[in-house]
Amino acid sequence: MTLTRDCVGWAFSAVDRIPRSRLERTRVLVADSFAIGLAAGGRSDVARRTIESLTEGAGGTCRILGTRRTAPPVQAAFANAALAHALDFDDTHDRARIHTTTVLLPAAMAVAEATDVGGDRVLRAVTVGAELMCRWALSALADPRSRAGSWYLTQLLGGIGAAVTAGLVYGLDEEESVCAVGHAVDQASGAKASSQEGDGRSVYPGYAVAQGVSAVLLARGGLRGASDALEGESGLWRTHLGVEAPGRFHLPGPDEEWESDDVVVKPWPGCRAGHPYIDAVRRLPEEILRDPEGIEGVTVAVDSVGARLCRPLSRRRRPRTLAEAGFSVPFMVALALAREGAVDLRTMTGPALGDPLVLSLADRIVPDHRLSDGSGYARAEAVVVHRGRELCVTGSSSPEPGPVERRAKFSSCLEHGGWGHHEKELRDAIEGFDAAPARNLFDTIEEFERSSAHPVNL
Repeated sequence: MTLTRDCVGWAFSAVDRIPRSRLERTRVLVADSFAIGLAAGGRSDVARRTIESLTEGAGGTCRILGTRRTAPPVQAAFANAALAHALDFDDTHDRARIHTTTVLLPAAMAVAEATDVGGDRVLRAVTVGAELMCRWALSALADPRSRAGSWYLTQLLGGIGAAVTAGLVYGLDEEESVCAVGHAVDQASGAKASSQEGDGRSVYPGYAVAQGVSAVLLARGGLRGASDALEGESGLWRTHLGVEAPGRFHLPGPDEEWESDDVVVKPWPGCRAGHPYIDAVRRLPEEILRDPEGIEGVTVAVDSVGARLCRPLSRRRRPRTLAEAGFSVPFMVALALAREGAVDLRTMTGPALGDPLVLSLADRIVPDHRLSDGSGYARAEAVVVHRGRELCVTGSSSPEPGPVERRAKFSSCLEHGGWGHHEKELRDAIEGFDAAPARNLFDTIEEFERSSAHPVNL
């Protein structure tokens, strides 16, 4: 038994034994991802241009969320992943530093469109794929010699997870799924060339989805893939991570703790590493939040991850796009200060990039690289000087919204994308997702798109 076969075998044995409570958590993540995608479809220029590029002359019958466009499975999956990530509002696993649902759900839905597979199978396959992605990422990050930090792990490992997930939905057998993993590894990348400039950072989960879905189609067509794609001499661990693969991963039983249980819904848009600092700002006294002009200076303590979101400082204080803004600790702190702690889809808009108050506050924020690196993200520490008074505040290293906040996020995303008047129907469709063919969710949304009351831009 190779490591690759071990992972695939575990997926096949686990997919039908997942407790209902865990599937309900996946449903929460599915609802969050769909709402974000619908928000992006009406508002994100990057998402719009991505969809137009991928569907031009493409044909195909797979639907793209919130639009009247269709495409072949690979392009449709890419487009739907881009929608889920374009606003940088998608769920994340803090210690593994990856997005899971953004990759796995579009992959599963692309192949589900061609079948009568039920939503229950999609929830199960997404849950299994998320666990594998989390285990792989944590293993890669745990080895200090590995090059894991040099890659977007969502992309590097997400394409492989998408291959397993989509294969489970599409009905591949175990041998075909092993081949699909091999094809996915052959396409694996995740280079961070777009981390400083360009739009690739806003849509990069789409690259992973495309490789996963194409890998499944190749395997289903009978093309053999490497059987030791993770651990072999030319496997992903050696070639991309630069270290030997572990002898095995601990892959849990249904009643054990799963790493994917720690995938969290984001409370605010923007890079997760900046969220502890937003949380710290929101803990400031009300009199300071209502008087941002009185803030004379802010020193934010950062670890190496936070420091990267502060360099070069002049550029981080003046981001040119919302994607760059989301990866800037100085700008996100300034925005939170200027908006009384409210960082959401209403406040994080294009005009904020040129707002004099936000930019003035950004100039007063200074990073102090004094925190030690650790697992996950560091707890934020900030010293705020307000009208001569110095105040120290901290923010949670892993802020997570509760049920009320998640419900409010769902509503605000639908409102942002122009879907607010269909909220009840969409909640009902997601609640009944596992009791009907998975494609019924797209059918429901398509009915709304045809309504004269709903303005569809694409």
